Amino acid sequence: MSNLANLPPLGLKEPKQSKDKARLAAVAELDCCICLEYGMPQNSPTQVHHCIMGRHSTRRAPDSMTIPLCEGHHLGMFDASKVAIHREPKSWRESYGADTDWISWTEERLARDTHIANLCRRIEFNANQVQAERALTAERHLVALAIFTAIITILIFLRAIA
Repeated sequence: MSNLANLPPLGLKEPKQSKDKARLAAVAELDCCICLEYGMPQNSPTQVHHCIMGRHSTRRAPDSMTIPLCEGHHLGMFDASKVAIHREPKSWRESYGADTDWISWTEERLARDTHIANLCRRIEFNANQVQAERALTAERHLVALAIFTAIITILIFLRAIA
């Protein structure tokens, strides 16, 4: 019998969503959104935080709902000088708002960084193209110089014979 409802067998969980490794890596490259916006020093590497506020599920939020937080604002295990979202979620929300409010900030930063990276690639491509054209022009000049030298040598030789 076929699975007409397209549901998993009873008692089995739905398969987990596959990780978006590229997005997670890109978010981890960003600075902590709270440190940056509130002018705090970032004393630890950025960690990727899956948003927890406004959710009523035991499942982790999808990778599209991630924001960059330093260790102090994320877990607060090593940097206790900051309000950590997983230690004091109510205090964190009062101070910085819901973590889901920072998703748009993250999206804007990722888009900006992608745009900048694309511009850098274009500039690098153009620079390489100019460099290749200069090398070709230099090569053409050398060939022309070699031909000119050969012609002068022949003329000198012919004058010496005559």
